[in-house]
Amino acid sequence: MRTSVNTNSIRNKKSELSVRDILASTRRAPSSILQEQVFKRRITNINSLTREAASSPVSKSGAKTNSISDQALNASFEEALSALSEGEVPVGCVFVYKNAIIAKARNQINATKNAT
Repeated sequence: MRTSVNTNSIRNKKSELSVRDILASTRRAPSSILQEQVFKRRITNINSLTREAASSPVSKSGAKTNSISDQALNASFEEALSALSEGEVPVGCVFVYKNAIIAKARNQINATKNAT
């Protein structure tokens, strides 16, 4: 007896996979291409949340805070993308003090051979 498979339902299920499902489906460490795809999906999700937050009313006192928050978020994404392009785990960090970015860094475990 032959069983037919609905390929459209399989495709729809694949498009509904979460980032966790994608990473869990690989038995070995995910490739840099897969890591980049996952990272871009996360950025897209975060950017959509940022747009939603930006479209909501903001008080005058909060306007400056949102501006530096956006700058800090973008700077941390740039650091994470730099880490990813160097074969590192995409982690970026920004320190803000008195509405100014005072430090930026990214994951450099592979480059420095030091995980501490």
